[in-house]
Amino acid sequence: MRRRDRLFFSDGGDEGGEPGPVEQACADIAAVFHWPPEVMAAMTLDELMMWQSLAIDRFEKMRKAEG
Repeated sequence: MRRRDRLFFSDGGDEGGEPGPVEQACADIAAVFHWPPEVMAAMTLDELMMWQSLAIDRFEKMRKAEG
Protein backbone atom coordinates (compact mmCIF):
# COMPACT_ATOMS: atom_id res chain seq x y z
CA MET A 1 0.00 0.00 0.00
CA ARG A 2 1.46 3.35 -0.97
CA ARG A 3 0.96 6.68 0.68
CA ARG A 4 2.31 9.91 -0.73
CA ASP A 5 5.24 8.36 -2.60
CA ARG A 6 6.29 5.99 0.17
CA LEU A 7 5.12 2.68 1.54
CA PHE A 8 2.56 3.32 4.23
CA PHE A 9 3.69 0.42 6.39
CA SER A 10 7.40 0.58 5.60
CA ASP A 11 8.52 1.59 9.09
CA GLY A 12 6.10 -0.54 11.07
CA GLY A 13 6.89 -3.68 12.96
CA ASP A 14 10.15 -5.18 13.99
CA GLU A 15 12.42 -7.67 12.31
CA GLY A 16 10.71 -10.54 14.15
CA GLY A 17 7.47 -9.91 12.32
CA GLU A 18 5.60 -8.19 15.14
CA PRO A 19 3.21 -5.50 13.92
CA GLY A 20 4.16 -1.92 14.62
CA PRO A 21 1.90 0.80 16.04
CA VAL A 22 0.49 1.78 12.62
CA GLU A 23 -0.47 -1.79 11.82
CA GLN A 24 -1.99 -2.23 15.27
CA ALA A 25 -3.98 0.98 14.87
CA CYS A 26 -5.27 -0.15 11.47
CA ALA A 27 -6.22 -3.54 12.86
CA ASP A 28 -8.14 -1.98 15.75
CA ILE A 29 -9.98 0.42 13.43
CA ALA A 30 -10.78 -2.27 10.87
CA ALA A 31 -12.04 -4.69 13.53
CA VAL A 32 -14.45 -2.18 15.04
CA PHE A 33 -15.51 0.03 12.13
CA HIS A 34 -14.94 -2.44 9.25
CA TRP A 35 -13.07 0.16 7.19
CA PRO A 36 -10.88 -1.04 4.31
CA PRO A 37 -7.14 -0.29 4.26
CA GLU A 38 -7.61 2.36 1.57
CA VAL A 39 -9.60 4.54 3.97
CA MET A 40 -6.93 4.34 6.66
CA ALA A 41 -4.09 4.87 4.19
CA ALA A 42 -5.52 8.30 3.35
CA MET A 43 -5.37 9.39 7.01
CA THR A 44 -2.62 11.34 8.69
CA LEU A 45 -0.92 9.66 11.62
CA ASP A 46 -2.81 11.94 14.02
CA GLU A 47 -6.13 10.97 12.44
CA LEU A 48 -5.21 7.30 12.55
CA MET A 49 -4.34 7.48 16.25
CA MET A 50 -7.55 9.39 17.01
CA TRP A 51 -9.67 6.76 15.25
CA GLN A 52 -7.77 3.98 17.02
CA SER A 53 -8.59 5.54 20.36
CA LEU A 54 -12.27 5.80 19.38
CA ALA A 55 -12.24 2.19 18.17
CA ILE A 56 -10.81 0.98 21.48
CA ASP A 57 -13.38 3.00 23.43
CA ARG A 58 -16.22 1.66 21.28
CA PHE A 59 -14.98 -1.93 21.65
CA GLU A 60 -14.78 -1.62 25.43
CA LYS A 61 -18.32 -0.21 25.59
CA MET A 62 -19.64 -3.06 23.42
CA ARG A 63 -17.91 -5.63 25.65
CA LYS A 64 -19.45 -4.10 28.80
CA ALA A 65 -22.90 -4.13 27.19
CA GLU A 66 -22.55 -7.85 26.43
CA GLY A 67 -21.59 -8.75 29.99
